Amino acid sequence: MSFGESLQRERKKKGLTQEELSKLASISREAIGNYENNRRTPTIETARKLSEALEINYFELIGWTSIDEDGYILNDEGSVAYSELEKKIVEGLNKLNEPGQQKIIAYIQDLVTHPKYKK
Repeated sequence: MSFGESLQRERKKKGLTQEELSKLASISREAIGNYENNRRTPTIETARKLSEALEINYFELIGWTSIDEDGYILNDEGSVAYSELEKKIVEGLNKLNEPGQQKIIAYIQDLVTHPKYKK
């Protein structure tokens, strides 16, 4: 199910119009229409606002419905659901040979210990 389909389904479940949801989430009605029709994809922050306005879990709204035993978020098909950034990282790793992959792992390990790059 697409984000737009999920958004529309949840909005209708709550008995809200696009206009009412737009006021609750402080997002324009036009943007909500674009999201529901899959003409635009919301930012993470906008999706969070919508999930809060609809009083549902953010992960459910974006289609990530469960977590496996290792803590990975799964999509409706039971596959690990990756963000676009994670997909790019995995695609890049898959293009490297073993020594290249090990260099990337070492680089990441260095970065996560550096205060400038920590969250």
